[in-house]
Amino acid sequence: MSELSEVANETSEPEKKSAGPDLPLLWPQSMSKEDHKWVAEVLFRVNAKGKMELKDNLQLWYNPPPPNLLYHQAPTPDKFFSHRLLVWMPYRLWRVSLKCTNSECVGHQLTSGGLHRRVRQVLDIDSYYNLVTETLICTKCRSSYLSWGDAVLQQLDLAHRSEFRVILTQKHAIDIRAIRFLRERTMGNGPVRLVGQLKENHSEQWLQRVNRYTAECMGFRTNNLGLQQISFQRPPDPVEMPSYKWLLTVYSKDILHRLDDIKLPAVQLPPQLPTVQVPTPPQLSTVQLPPQLPTVQVPPQLPAVQVPTPPQLSTVQLPPQLLSLPAVKGPPSLLLPTTTQGPSSLMPPIAIQRPSLLPTTIQRPSLLPSTTQARSKEALAC
Repeated sequence: MSELSEVANETSEPEKKSAGPDLPLLWPQSMSKEDHKWVAEVLFRVNAKGKMELKDNLQLWYNPPPPNLLYHQAPTPDKFFSHRLLVWMPYRLWRVSLKCTNSECVGHQLTSGGLHRRVRQVLDIDSYYNLVTETLICTKCRSSYLSWGDAVLQQLDLAHRSEFRVILTQKHAIDIRAIRFLRERTMGNGPVRLVGQLKENHSEQWLQRVNRYTAECMGFRTNNLGLQQISFQRPPDPVEMPSYKWLLTVYSKDILHRLDDIKLPAVQLPPQLPTVQVPTPPQLSTVQLPPQLPTVQVPPQLPAVQVPTPPQLSTVQLPPQLLSLPAVKGPPSLLLPTTTQGPSSLMPPIAIQRPSLLPTTIQRPSLLPSTTQARSKEALAC
C-alpha cells in the first residue's frame, strides 16, 4: 500500500471526466473511462461518410486486451481496470425472427432500430462487466422493444434464451451466477452473507489489479531514473456494492422467471404418440367335440342282501337231581361263574349250573358217640 500512496502523490494533473468522442449516444457517460478506447476499437468502424457504424460478424462476449509485458511509456490504468463486454443483440447475432406483440399488428416482423442509448453495469461474482443492446421497431405500429425485454426474450428458444444470464432492475443489474448462491436456503445463507461475500471477492480482485498496476509503475520509474518529471494516473475507486434488500428483490424476480420451468416436467412429450400397428396372429382352428357323450345308466338302488341270522340255541334242561343240589361254599378262586356271556348278536346268554362235587357241609368226627354215629352203623349193617 505504500507504493500505491507514492504513485498517488506523484499524480500531477487532476482527474477530469471527459466523454470519449469515439462512442455514440450516452455510452461514454454510462461506461467507465477505462473501457472507452478498446470498446470503440472492437465494435465500431468509420464508414465512407465518416460516421461510426457497427462492424459485421459481431460476437456475444468481448474480453479486454491484457496489460503489456514491457512498458516504454508511463503505464495507464486502462488495461489494468478494464471490464468485459456483453453484446446482447439476438436480431443481429443469430438472425432470429422476432415479431410484434401489439394487439393491433400481431405477427408483424420487427426490424433493427439502432443501439440503445445507455450501457448497463452488471454485478458479477468478483467484478463488473458492461452490457449493451439494440432497439427493435415495428414498422406498422411504430412500437419499440429492447432486446433484453421480456417480450423479446420469450420469443427465443431455450438455447439462445439461456445465453442471457442477467437480471435487470431499474438501477442495477446482476449476473445469474451470483443469485444462484441464494437458491440453497440453509442456515446462515442469506442476502446479508452474500453481500459480504461479494464485497470480499470484489475487494480482492481490485487489490490484485492495483498491485499489478503499481508494480508496473514502480518498475518503469526505476528503469527511467534520468527523467525528471514522471506522473502516473490514479487507479479508479472500487464500485459501490448494492444493499441486501435489493438482492432479495432480485432473488424474488429470479423465482418468477423460473416458475414455468419448475411447474413443467423436465421432458416435454409430444401431444400424441404415433400408433404402432401390431399384426394379429392367425386364428387357431377349433376342435369339434361331440355334442353329448353317451350316458351310463346306473341302477337307482342295488338290491338289498339278506344276511341270515343265526338260529337261537335252545336251553339245556338239566336233570332235577343236579338242580336240587345245594350250592358249594368254598374259596372264591374255586368257584366258577354261573353264567357264560357270548356275543349278544349271535345267541342269548344261557345259564349253566355245574353240580357241586364237594359236600355242602364237612363235619369232623366226634370222639364221643352220638346219634349220628349210631345211625351210620345201622345203615352199614343193612
